[in-house]
Amino acid sequence: MYKTPFLSVCLIATTRESTIFNSLRSLCEQNFRDFEVVVTIRKYDDNTLEEINRFKSTALFRENIDKFKIYKINKKYDDIDEWNDPLKFAVGEYVGILEGDDEFGSSHLQDVYNKIMDYPNIGLYATGNSRLSCDKLGFIKSNEYYKYILSFIDTPPPSQVFFKRVGVGKMSYHYNVKDFVYAPEIDLYLRIMKDGYNAYHSDNNDVVRSFGSYTSGLGFKYFQDTVKLIELNRDKYNFKELLNVNILIKKRMLKSFLKGIIRKRKIDWKLLRGMLNVL
Repeated sequence: MYKTPFLSVCLIATTRESTIFNSLRSLCEQNFRDFEVVVTIRKYDDNTLEEINRFKSTALFRENIDKFKIYKINKKYDDIDEWNDPLKFAVGEYVGILEGDDEFGSSHLQDVYNKIMDYPNIGLYATGNSRLSCDKLGFIKSNEYYKYILSFIDTPPPSQVFFKRVGVGKMSYHYNVKDFVYAPEIDLYLRIMKDGYNAYHSDNNDVVRSFGSYTSGLGFKYFQDTVKLIELNRDKYNFKELLNVNILIKKRMLKSFLKGIIRKRKIDWKLLRGMLNVL
């Protein structure tokens, strides 16, 4: 009889030809064993699928073959819409997204399990990465975490988070990619906390992330979900909190705008207008 795993690792593989092999290897090397891996890959003209097949020919994969479910999605590549692809096939009690250019340290899933077991009503577990720790550590109650996420001081990215797959009313959580264009994970975290679940931030930093072109200057697309969420939750801030988050986001916009100019990128006028006018 098939045993439902405690954790589902949802691996987004599209456009990851140079890194997917190491991502897959890191999952096979986990100390914790009560998990499945759901791999999804969309249509794209690169060699990611060939690299997955190369990994499937290794002894390490054959030793762990029962943990893997691999799906080819018959849709064109969309770097935000595909976040929900593996969630449709996952069956674990908790799920986590691993982008195909990131890796898990060998003890990561064991730590996720231990902390969820140690603390009551955990709906979201997050950790830092090999470069940066979470700003706030330990057990955090739902109402406190809701306010913390809205401070935008520290927003754990998807590859550093596990969350309950099914919430209140037996409804599965998914990313809202209809109303958000860059960071739907923030909205997801808020919904989980609104349902009354608590959070835990670990100091293990056992996720190795690829940071790509983060230093090249980000456009307004990166910030517009943040701005939208602040507006939607304006009543959750007092005057000082709203002022602080206003200053924080505008500083980040300005820094990104200046980086874009220094690197001679095309000027993002939406970013400039947003920096001057939002909130």
